[in-house]
Amino acid sequence: MVHNCEGNNEDYYFLDQDEELILAEERYIDLILDILDNYQIIDYKRKVLIEALCVLIFDNVKTDDKPNQDLIDRLIKELKERPTDVSNAKILISDYIAEVVFPMLK
Repeated sequence: MVHNCEGNNEDYYFLDQDEELILAEERYIDLILDILDNYQIIDYKRKVLIEALCVLIFDNVKTDDKPNQDLIDRLIKELKERPTDVSNAKILISDYIAEVVFPMLK
């Protein structure tokens, strides 16, 4: 069953430059995936959610600490299961993030 949520209201938004960064935390992964899979939201918000997952991969790959490989592998798997969403989100994803993340999705 697909639900409508406030993500359909274009009047609700964060600053564009911050939205994906706010969402790019491990604690939000299940919520992001649930929204992507079960809710109708505007296309732009779908792109932002995919972008947040890409930022999370990037942050874990480029960390000064030991990368959380289990998390990285999970996110790569989830993105591979959503190729249309990833392709649509490419326009929002910064080149330096795309250079790290997209080769992992092949």
